[in-house]
Amino acid sequence: MKTLSFGLTDQAPVVVYDETKPYLAGRAFEKTISGTTVLGPPLTGFSNTFLDTASGVLATSTTPNGRQFQLLTITGGLATIALYNIDVTGQTAPAYVGRILARVPNAAATTHSVRGFEVYDGPNNATITNWQIYIGTAGSVLINGGLFTVNKVDYADFSTLSPPTFEMAIASDVKGVYLNQDPAFTGATNNLTAMQGMALQPSTRLLVFHNNLLATTQFIKFDMTVAPSVTLKTTTTPTASGSPTFTLTSHGYANNDPVVITSNAPTGFTLTGAGVQTVYFIRNATANTFELSATSGGASINATSITASTVLTRAFGTTNSNWMSIRTGTVTGFAGVILLTNCESIVVPNSTLDPAIPAAVDGQDCLFMPTNSNVYLIKLSEITNGATTFPTMVTVNVLGNGTDVVTIAPTFAAYSEVIGRIILISNTSQFYIKRWTSSAIELIFGATNTLWLENSSNNPYTFAGAAIVNLEVKNGWIYATLSTVGQRGVLYMDLRSHCDFGYSYVTSPIIDTSDVAFAKTIQTIEKLFDLTSTMKFEYKTAALATDVIFDDPDTGWTTFEQASDLSAISFNKFTQARICFDIAVGNVNTPAQINSLFLSYIGKGEISDYWTGSVDNTSLSGASPMYVAFRLNKVYDTSVPTMYLRGYDDTGALVYNFNTVTDIAMFSYSTNNGTSWTAMGTIPNTALTTELRALISSPTGNRVTWSLMES
Repeated sequence: MKTLSFGLTDQAPVVVYDETKPYLAGRAFEKTISGTTVLGPPLTGFSNTFLDTASGVLATSTTPNGRQFQLLTITGGLATIALYNIDVTGQTAPAYVGRILARVPNAAATTHSVRGFEVYDGPNNATITNWQIYIGTAGSVLINGGLFTVNKVDYADFSTLSPPTFEMAIASDVKGVYLNQDPAFTGATNNLTAMQGMALQPSTRLLVFHNNLLATTQFIKFDMTVAPSVTLKTTTTPTASGSPTFTLTSHGYANNDPVVITSNAPTGFTLTGAGVQTVYFIRNATANTFELSATSGGASINATSITASTVLTRAFGTTNSNWMSIRTGTVTGFAGVILLTNCESIVVPNSTLDPAIPAAVDGQDCLFMPTNSNVYLIKLSEITNGATTFPTMVTVNVLGNGTDVVTIAPTFAAYSEVIGRIILISNTSQFYIKRWTSSAIELIFGATNTLWLENSSNNPYTFAGAAIVNLEVKNGWIYATLSTVGQRGVLYMDLRSHCDFGYSYVTSPIIDTSDVAFAKTIQTIEKLFDLTSTMKFEYKTAALATDVIFDDPDTGWTTFEQASDLSAISFNKFTQARICFDIAVGNVNTPAQINSLFLSYIGKGEISDYWTGSVDNTSLSGASPMYVAFRLNKVYDTSVPTMYLRGYDDTGALVYNFNTVTDIAMFSYSTNNGTSWTAMGTIPNTALTTELRALISSPTGNRVTWSLMES
């Protein structure tokens, strides 16, 4: 048997298709592992956030500009946000940049549960100033939760040593934190306090806020392109010493509204400046007067000096400027329990990627919203003020077909518009991929994985952890946030490079296969082969290297059956191979890294190792009768098997094809080196004296290359 290399690493690969060179499609790239050049998609990896920041991660927001923002903690009224530079091609690992801090309400000690985390960092990766970070929380003190904008964030703000703090704003459009509210329900009446999720459309900076459980669920739109503003109000009559009364004509405050004093605070009150806010609460409000308390519903505070022109504003950077006057009514038509923590997104479903996408939402801007029983697509254009139904909303369930998997209990869900698939997590860290089809699961991968990843050289070849607390899917990458000690960081995997999605693959140069009589097997040389997933191999073949079949790297391929005899494949003179990568399969989710691909085959002039050509008993050219003879030079273990004689002309065409069973009459054998010949029967298994001869009754008159093999 012979071996033929497909030449994957014999020359530099190209990323613009050329059939004469190794071609890398999608995110496949050339790399060196343990001193060996290999080709393949990015390795599955782990951002070791705890090593970089001494903190775990609550949620991530990865932008098209190659940046990943990580919300680390919200403790004591401070949110910590880290920044990593991300190579979207996957050729380099995420690089830690630094952190910032953002103040959120904690006037009454509040536990903030994250419901959403999004970032706008400009229209392109050259934008390094004036970003906005959006944090959505549900507060244990309801009034302290909601939608926060961290405004005017710059790349330079992120520091590894002394992260700056963005305080709650007391002026318009400054570096600071703003709390977005409905102007009709502001302060103590704020009813955007039961956030279920939120989603940002970066191109328009439209933000959809999802409020309340399903029984009373509502959707609200914010326009985040509008600069956030606050309203400063100045008292019109001096505050008298010993009095709690402030006078401000038509002040608009209601009892228990939280406010801060930004200028001219009477003695007995604390001025809020650049630091932590001192929050007061409106008490005994009339149309033109009010008093202040240190706590909601608490006792009024008396001034101990006469002060004029006290300036106040609503606490927490409260702003109404981004409100779009769009709040739906209670929307019906949903089933299940809403999945929380960053599970909603704005996407454009595409029936080209998933033909099951309904026409009503195909190519439309939609809100993806999941529950534990269904996932939904809602056209943004139908999220209108007062709406109680979404007429073209579509849904599918999260079930399998009834025999493939037990009932799934999703904890997180996402939709990838670049591969057109729904991604679900269930059973701690088991992943399910499905099209927009009910009762059907396409792929299952992952498993509970307790591998220690912090401060370690361990690599996460299984895309799973002990506990996943957040899921994000961007540009075909999956990011899974892990929270367990030893795994505090973010897993990342290139789902788009999985073979089913046709994005990442490697094609070989066209090779000469004119000598291949019968293919036998394919073999590879890989790195990390015991830790990586499998591959799929395909081929195309033609009589000419210039055949149009080789012009397109995406079409015309036939699958190699792996671990099988390939004798049924008929190779023409020229052949090309393609390697695709299984990633989202089972519990090994790192793509294979291939160095070489080989084809083992029987050549057209190949003779079995047990035989050799017999020159003495083979006829000269033009002789009649014409014989082809072979000598047995090695004894078989038991007996001489059926032998196959094939002849090929100079074009490589098979012109003769005989065997010692079907064509017994044309064969004879000799036990005395050709002195005499016996009609075919049982061929003696005696080396060096046994010869086998075939009579060629109809010679072609052309030169023929002969092969004698056992199969």
